[in-house]
Amino acid sequence: MLNIIKTRLPPVSRRANQALHGGIGLLMVVALALCALIKPDPSGIGTHQQLGLPGCLVCRVLGIQRCPSCGMTTGFAHLMRGQWQRAKAANPAAPVVFVIWCLVMCYCLAIAISGLEFLAYEIPAITILFVTGFVFWIVALVGYLGHP
Repeated sequence: MLNIIKTRLPPVSRRANQALHGGIGLLMVVALALCALIKPDPSGIGTHQQLGLPGCLVCRVLGIQRCPSCGMTTGFAHLMRGQWQRAKAANPAAPVVFVIWCLVMCYCLAIAISGLEFLAYEIPAITILFVTGFVFWIVALVGYLGHP
């Protein structure tokens, strides 16, 4: 059973896989560090604009006040300060996304360090996470469209 789960890749592929996971893991660490450095916007949205990023494109294109992603950076900034209730107020999905973010980050760094790969489960798990997240985002967006 363990041999099915724990797969060893050929040396070159394993090193490339370690580098890929290490790069992704480090980018995720940097993103969290940025969230710790920026100040959460009191309005609950727009914190990402402190980084020079534009306002929400989805809101501009659809003419709505908030989209399901609005407040996510603010929520992460609150979470990096341990402010779970404020994060939930900024975006109800922020605490859930934050926990998933941290788990994926730790997984990537563990793969980068150990070289072990749970490839049999990685692709389906990532696919399920993205598809589920996208479906929930679309459902929430449809709700926001009804309340501009």
